[in-house]
Amino acid sequence: MYLLFDIGGTNIRLAVSPDGKEIGEVVTIPTPQDFEDGIKEIADAAKTLNGSDEFKAAGGGIREVLDKNKSMLINDPKHSKIPHWMGKPTREKLQETLSCPVYLENDSALVALGEAIHGAGTGYKIVAYITVSTGVGGARIVNCRIDQNCLGFEPGQQIIDFKDITYLEDEISGESFKKKFGRDSYTITDETIWERSAKILAVGLNNVLVFWSPDILILGGGVMDSIPIERVKMHLKEIVRKFPDLPPVVRSKLGEKGGLYGALEYLKQVHS
Repeated sequence: MYLLFDIGGTNIRLAVSPDGKEIGEVVTIPTPQDFEDGIKEIADAAKTLNGSDEFKAAGGGIREVLDKNKSMLINDPKHSKIPHWMGKPTREKLQETLSCPVYLENDSALVALGEAIHGAGTGYKIVAYITVSTGVGGARIVNCRIDQNCLGFEPGQQIIDFKDITYLEDEISGESFKKKFGRDSYTITDETIWERSAKILAVGLNNVLVFWSPDILILGGGVMDSIPIERVKMHLKEIVRKFPDLPPVVRSKLGEKGGLYGALEYLKQVHS
């Protein structure tokens, strides 16, 4: 039996795979700001899911930047949704609490892996995944594995305006809409705002295409329910000048389970 988890800035999702193939019931809990509370909440939810059975291993994604050993978060707390988790021994504490090996990876990278194998990227060799949700993240998948990297992928941190040093995430993420308009992105109905967002996203995707050269580009995240993908593709076609043809640009398929599917595949690859 394997425990799968997805630790986001707002919610934590957990599920059990009894056989390493299927994913069972998904439990969702709010992400505690306090690190110790977060570990306890995960442990309590795990007990609810597995009863008295022991886990062979646990794996999942967590928001933000992990250290090279994939053991703790290391980015600046000022730019984090869970600042009190920074520098804390996340993997070690989870292993102590769950009494099994634990494997961590960036949350967006695991969603990308899930989509590449079980979702919209099935059958493609090089998959680029970008999520536009609370933040903007993503990853490159090559031959059904997260591409080699030093500290992960952070496409939301690309600069799209050098004059004012504006980052992609600061323009189209759910968090940015809250700061600009004082409300959640899904409540905004002004089409001019979404047209502008489509063009800004296309600028960012141009960079993704020329850096990663994927066979397919998958867009996920809740904010993509509001950004019109056909307008994104139109703007992207106008912006890209180096490649004669664009890869397919499609929406993700796995929804909120994407990170759990990715966690399952990741465990298969790293846990012997």
